[in-house]
This record gives sequence, structure tokens and C-alpha cells, in this order.
Amino acid sequence: MHTDWRKPKVIESASRDVNPSEQDPRILLDERLEDGTVIGWHAHGFAQWLQPVEGAITVFVQERCLVVPQRFAAYIPAACLHTVTSITDSSLKTLCVPDDASRAHAMIGRAPLGVGDGSGNDAGASALPSPLQDGPLVDAVRLLIEGVRLPQDRRARPIAFRLVNQPADVRTLRDWGEELGASERTLNRIFRTEVGQGFREWRRQLLVLQTTALILAGLSVKQVAATLGYAAPSAFVAGFRSATGTTPSRFAAGIMAGD
Repeated sequence: MHTDWRKPKVIESASRDVNPSEQDPRILLDERLEDGTVIGWHAHGFAQWLQPVEGAITVFVQERCLVVPQRFAAYIPAACLHTVTSITDSSLKTLCVPDDASRAHAMIGRAPLGVGDGSGNDAGASALPSPLQDGPLVDAVRLLIEGVRLPQDRRARPIAFRLVNQPADVRTLRDWGEELGASERTLNRIFRTEVGQGFREWRRQLLVLQTTALILAGLSVKQVAATLGYAAPSAFVAGFRSATGTTPSRFAAGIMAGD
């Protein structure tokens, strides 16, 4: 059983016409996005920090997907082709800045936008929150920072895009194979070759990231379970504990340790 497909609302980037300059090197924009809204594929001649102040977003680049919770922000280098999807009703701040040669790839860091005063003067988020560098959640934080890898093969890539944008879709890989004209074994081999892990492990990592973002967006465990396609919150909590060793709420609290 899976949710019915609905055509997403696709909009253009709010920063398409801005141009940071020596006189105005940092431009801060505010935008509200409805759940499921997609900002179409695009690139800029400048870098960006994308920070959800409310809600949560996903950012696709060519080879990876970043799931961005509140109090974190995604860094997008200049000329990096990307698309953004809001996975809840969201309020998004976008800081447009000159490209930073030391940050060659898209990544997530602590929120750098000076949300309190709107100044944007703190645009230098660390790649890994220092309170967790030697702690038990370091692997989880690294997953958050780096995101999940995406397959490039045309038979597997639609699966990844669908599950990022519609996490309640619980079709098995066999179901997907029947729809896409590839065997379950072939699809799983593609995932192993192109993302370094089988489909089930990849899906588990994505669910951990989505859960973290939704909990930090203020959704209850019951709401998160429904959003991710679980029939009962107890089954969701049990599955999450199996993947991480703790409950969703404690996991999200651990991610934010040191705030």
C-alpha cells in the first residue's frame, strides 16, 4: 500500500535574479513553501546557504540528497545544479554569498544565517558540530552532514526520487521492478554498485534522516510515523530503534546536543 501520487507544485528559485557584488556581497531572502513544493533544477553564479526556519527541506544535487532540519543549513556551491523540495510547510531563509573555494561540495552545517537578527553575518557554519566529534552519534551526524548518495542509473534513480519526496510509499523493490521493467536483483545490484549499499540499507538511512528532520520540525512521533508510511507509531519506533539503538525523540535530541 502506498500513497496516491500527486503532481507537485513546481516553482522557480526566489534567488534567480539576485547577484551578489562587492558592494552587496550577501543577500538574504525569505520564502514560504507549502508541503511538497518543488523548486526546479537550477544553478547560480554564486554560493548559497539554505536554512529552514520552520519545517524541513530536501536538497538534491547530482549525486546526493541532503535532508535539512531546522537549525541546520545546506551549503550549495556556485554552479552546482540542484533542486529543493519542502517536506512540510516550511519557512526558508536563503543567503546568497560569493563562492567559497574551501567548500567545493554541497554539505550541511550548523545554521549560519544569523536568524535572530537577520544579518547573515555568521555565514561560516562548521561542517561537523564540535560537541559531537568524539561522541557516540558521530556517524549519525556525518550522515546528516553528507546526506545519502543517489543512484544514477535510470532504472533506480526514480525510486530514490520518489522515496525522498513521498516517504510513505512502502512498495518493495520487487514492486518497483515490476513497474520499471527490472528485476529486484538487478535493482539491488545497482544500489550496491552506485551508492555502496543495498536498497534496504539505503532506505533505512533515508528514513533516519527524514525522521530527524520531521521531529526537529515539531511533528509528534505519531505524525512522523504516519508521514513515513507506518500503520502504527509503535512499529515505527521499533524500526527506528533497530536502526539507531534509540528512540526518534532521543536521537533528534542527540543530534542537537551542544546547542
